[in-house]
Amino acid sequence: MNDVVLEINALTKKYQSTVAVNGLSFKVQKGSIFGMLGPNGSGKTTTLGMILGVTLPTTGNFKWFGKPFEASLLRRVGAILETPNFYPYLSAQQNMEVVAKIKNVDHSAIQQVLELVGLATRKHDPFRAYSLGMKQRLAIAAAYVNRPEVLLLDEPTNGLDPQGIADVRTLIKDIASHGTTIILASHLLDEVEKVCTDAVVLKQGTALFAGPVKNLMTQEMSYEIAALDMALLKKVILTLEGITLVNDFNKKLLVKLSDGLNGAWLNDALHKHQVVLTHLSEYHKSLEKHFLDLIK
Repeated sequence: MNDVVLEINALTKKYQSTVAVNGLSFKVQKGSIFGMLGPNGSGKTTTLGMILGVTLPTTGNFKWFGKPFEASLLRRVGAILETPNFYPYLSAQQNMEVVAKIKNVDHSAIQQVLELVGLATRKHDPFRAYSLGMKQRLAIAAAYVNRPEVLLLDEPTNGLDPQGIADVRTLIKDIASHGTTIILASHLLDEVEKVCTDAVVLKQGTALFAGPVKNLMTQEMSYEIAALDMALLKKVILTLEGITLVNDFNKKLLVKLSDGLNGAWLNDALHKHQVVLTHLSEYHKSLEKHFLDLIK
């Protein structure tokens, strides 16, 4: 059984002299929440357009569910690419009935999906009365009403307030927990870090990283340390083997240790040199810092 729902191989898109996507390759595993992370202009939207058959690649190819692309395969994919479009004077229920008819889905599926997105109690309110967050959740309901195997979301929290962002992120995780594969394009580093299991990092159409988010975060262990005598601490630290990097950081020292070493080793090694630490804590570099380091 093939567990790869989407495979992209050396995908390239050129517009005259502009290369929007450059030899892009990655795989999306079944059941994952896969993030396409990159700033505006990195090629995310162009890539989405190609895998949905809206735009033809210049070179390269891709497969949905192990098969070369054909439009019929997209029946297994739900997508939200732009601002949700619904009839403003119709209620959520009525708009969903229109969607269900287009997708040839029984109307009995509507109530369940509205409950899933938290709109069942507001289903008779007109769409125009909805907040931005509610409109986005209704859009997700419309894309998910036929229970696609893959749900593709382009900047799903763009423009939402903090509560709306939290609601949509929770909803994405909930849908994924039912076995749906999510492909999420975002420029928000925090979003990918909190929601995604796997990611590709894009810069100017080129992949800088592709794999599990935890691998993007994995580095040598770093620690913040401080002592009453900072001058002595720095002097001793520079003599220890196993220290790969020392930086001044927030009136403390930030040190990296070689593989296999930990905070207990560091504390003991300094104690042997009569240095008593007043602060020792693990330092976790945020995905934002990793990302900025990658695209430099």
